[in-house]
Amino acid sequence: MNLSAGVVLGGCNGLAPGGSNQLEYEQRTGELVTKEEVIHAELSCILKAAREGVSVVGSTLYVTMSCCMRCSEMIAAAGVKRVVYENQYRLTDGVQNLKKLNLEVVKYE
Repeated sequence: MNLSAGVVLGGCNGLAPGGSNQLEYEQRTGELVTKEEVIHAELSCILKAAREGVSVVGSTLYVTMSCCMRCSEMIAAAGVKRVVYENQYRLTDGVQNLKKLNLEVVKYE
């Protein structure tokens, strides 16, 4: 996340401190499924900013994958104004929601 004061913060998918590092479980079919309690990188970065006392209002969030619907709501609620993503997630409802909420959304080329 790039903030107007020149602060750069990172975030990654994970669980709350003290939890395991196992983010997925295997179904009987062998398919890996992400655990419901996993904190996505977008929220991880916003939470880090909050812990460090850094405002994200008006900031730009750079992410590898476009966000899901749940993250799009949290991004907007935190006051982020611009999201730049590299790869499109299989579901596009998060990007559509950000645009509906008047955030600037850019696919990095």
